[in-house]
Amino acid sequence: MPFSVHAVVTKSDLEFDVSSIDFGHCTIYEAVTKSIRLTNHSMLPQEFGFVGLPEVDLSYLNNINSNELLEI
Repeated sequence: MPFSVHAVVTKSDLEFDVSSIDFGHCTIYEAVTKSIRLTNHSMLPQEFGFVGLPEVDLSYLNNINSNELLEI
């Protein structure tokens, strides 16, 4: 039984709106936050994650759809 397969292969094309994040001067007794934007320019959803973070639940932030912009 002959058959053919058609596929579209894409590369990961995630883009941050900044190249680095400066939290400025802060002490261990305060929380400092900065917002960043992550955009998925590819045709398919992409998984992403952050390493070296304290034990916090970021499981809701692990997938970004095609052409979606997340403000984190």
